[in-house]
Amino acid sequence: MPNGTIKDIEEGYKYLGIMRSNINHVAEGPDLINNMLGILLRLRKEPIDIACDVEKMFHNFYVNKEIRDFLRFLWFGKDGAIKDYCMKVHLFGATSSPAVATYSLQKLADQHREETSAASEFIKRNFYVDDGITSVSTTAEAIELITEARNLCKKGNLSLHKFVSNKIEGLRELPDTERAVQDVDLYSDNLPAQRTLGIEWSVNKDVLRFTNSGIQQKPSTRRGILSTVSQLYDPLGFLAPYTLVGKKILQKVNKSGTDWDKPFAKDVQEPWKKWVQELDMLDTIKIPRCIKPTGFETVKRSELHHFCDGSIDGIGA
Repeated sequence: MPNGTIKDIEEGYKYLGIMRSNINHVAEGPDLINNMLGILLRLRKEPIDIACDVEKMFHNFYVNKEIRDFLRFLWFGKDGAIKDYCMKVHLFGATSSPAVATYSLQKLADQHREETSAASEFIKRNFYVDDGITSVSTTAEAIELITEARNLCKKGNLSLHKFVSNKIEGLRELPDTERAVQDVDLYSDNLPAQRTLGIEWSVNKDVLRFTNSGIQQKPSTRRGILSTVSQLYDPLGFLAPYTLVGKKILQKVNKSGTDWDKPFAKDVQEPWKKWVQELDMLDTIKIPRCIKPTGFETVKRSELHHFCDGSIDGIGA
């Protein structure tokens, strides 16, 4: 236990209240974060993918001295007394940090666009806060992009690390500490799966897959259905035919007016039980990460075909 007295702590909380009111006045800033769906779609364009992130991104950007009072906090000193400090760098949890860090990263890319156009484009368009992912056509292009991006970030005193790729040739020249998979044989057929913006990715087979390991079973109530269905993370909509069934069950329970924490009607219990049992089948779903089949030749022309349909239950596109 800290040595501060009750009076010290009470005074500290009063002071902290003042600090919190200051933090509430820090502007969130413009939404500069790239669209996640666009990044994931570009990840699927080419046969060779690259993923990495900026090490301690927020802490790499300093706060101007005249506004550091907005980021003050209380801490117990070694003598037990409560002291106040202020952050010199942007911190995780502040509403302003994502906008400041993203703006600074994109500014760095703009400043060096002429000499490193590919790396600048990668950093400008294919980073989601501190996570960068993209896909390229050849191994040589991947190696060049990794080298350029690392050098470009070093000019801003930033470090790219946790690199991963489905082509080991692009990673062999990297220090072991800068790879996402460390202390393993890169030629192994059993490389651990990675997560790319929340989606699980099997490196060896280069497929996107799903698992129910993180889904917690909830009671068979209206609140339980909402919680269970909401746990399925699927930004690209691969599971839509399945999740739509769960949402239809929730829709039916909502219309019935059933209390949030009471068991719902028996006519809904059976389809809900069946839907929950099918969660175990998520492990069998594997989607090729690249939309081009293996050995696909150079694309001469691309066409986009759009299909959509609607019903009282949902909309599909």
